Amino acid sequence: MRLTLAAVMLVLVAHPSSAQSAKAQTDWLPPPAQTIQEFLASGASDLVVTGTILSAKEASHEYRTQSACGFNHIRPFQATEITLRVDNVIFGVAEDSTLHVSVLEQNYGNVVGKRALVWAYREGCDGWSLIGRMGVYQEDNTVAGSEGTPLFRTPDGSMVKVTASQVSSVRSLGFQHPSSTFNWSRAVALARVVSIERSDQHRAAYHVQFLNWISGHGTVEPTTVAFRRQSGCYPDIARGDSILIPVHGINLATVTLASCPTALRVKRGFAPGLGVPLDDLDRVLHRVGPQALTLRTCRERPAR
Repeated sequence: MRLTLAAVMLVLVAHPSSAQSAKAQTDWLPPPAQTIQEFLASGASDLVVTGTILSAKEASHEYRTQSACGFNHIRPFQATEITLRVDNVIFGVAEDSTLHVSVLEQNYGNVVGKRALVWAYREGCDGWSLIGRMGVYQEDNTVAGSEGTPLFRTPDGSMVKVTASQVSSVRSLGFQHPSSTFNWSRAVALARVVSIERSDQHRAAYHVQFLNWISGHGTVEPTTVAFRRQSGCYPDIARGDSILIPVHGINLATVTLASCPTALRVKRGFAPGLGVPLDDLDRVLHRVGPQALTLRTCRERPAR
């Protein structure tokens, strides 16, 4: 299933019921997140960080998207452009210690100098810039949305406050975030999705054609990527797409993921889930031994 920009906007909202409603066009929906921790650890974002807001300015954006028939459409939306000095990368890979994010809400008031929680998705319509949402830390130790509204809606529709301690505890669910699947892999392959199989409402598999090894070298070429659909998991991967496959075991043609496969997607030679072109993959994957790769949470700068 392809994610339009409008769909990305809703998936990024910490309101599971809203995202579910927006996805009524498909009969294959992930379960809603039960807590803010589960939502942030899901496949709804490429990057989750906290930091200090250095600047904030409301703006109107026009994104040019292309339909299946090849016609361009201009889709406007209102946003708050922020510059964030990152102090903690919770999930994913940060391009720099200072990030520019288009936050899909306005009416935050004067937030310059305040600490914020930001989760974002890399959208190809604007050079893979970060588009996302944020919560601002309050004096009462809560984290709130625009106009001080509660940040999370439970599956039953109740709006609940999010506390700073809840945000701090989300790292314990790191194994669920899509980017975590690259940690401790032996090698990374590039493959093309030939077909998609859904075994039931929550489990699926990509059957792939192996193309080549991107990092390291496995003993067996992967043929299948199996995964379980988690909350907020909209992989944005279709038949014919290229994907990255982290290989952990030996002599295993089937790779089973513990998280959503969102971070595997490859779009126009770019890996949005990792924030780098394929040619720069070694800037985010660090080899810690002959048989293990780990993900750098801050992208390594190229040597000058």
